[in-house]
Amino acid sequence: MTDTAQKPRLWTKGFLLDTLVNFLIYIIYYMLMVIIASEAIRSLHASMSEAGLASGIFILGTLLARVFAGRSVELFDRKGEDFVMYPTYACLAGGLLLLFITTSSWMMLLAGVFVGLGYGTFMSNGQAICVKLVEEVRIGVAVSTYFVALDLGLGIGPYMLGAFKESLGFSGIYSAVGLAAAGCGALYYLLYARRRDADTANDVEESLEEELA
Repeated sequence: MTDTAQKPRLWTKGFLLDTLVNFLIYIIYYMLMVIIASEAIRSLHASMSEAGLASGIFILGTLLARVFAGRSVELFDRKGEDFVMYPTYACLAGGLLLLFITTSSWMMLLAGVFVGLGYGTFMSNGQAICVKLVEEVRIGVAVSTYFVALDLGLGIGPYMLGAFKESLGFSGIYSAVGLAAAGCGALYYLLYARRRDADTANDVEESLEEELA
């Protein structure tokens, strides 16, 4: 038997789901990064400096989340991924839907903080889930795949913006990506968290049966 045949599978259902959700989140974030400054000028009549601040606040929120990434991963390890991931999805969806209803610069800045914090937290903990889902010998390939999803989101997000801008408009795009972020949270629960909990319950039941046998 070859070494290749002996390697555990990489593309399990859980790993496929995690990669898909990562890809969608990155599309959402990089789509916004392209339009946020021009949209601040167009819809809110912001100055160039204010538009630059609106764009920068997304990056600042991400940087703040990365600064405290160790703390979030510590919570991930101690209290489980759900404790971190559900607030992350809520933060992203809330910030994006806030962009949909924004009528002032301060609302856009607040939305940028929420989106940046959500995205920055997701980057660290999404990667932690990615590593958790594979065997040790597959960690290197799994992390590489995770960042391939990031790069694809960076490339495809702006393209999708151009494809849907005319039909949806900016407000429609904000609402669509907000719902997509919430949908990622739903996918996480339906296809990962619920399945994980069921597997854990089955393992506990089997252990009890073995002890009683």
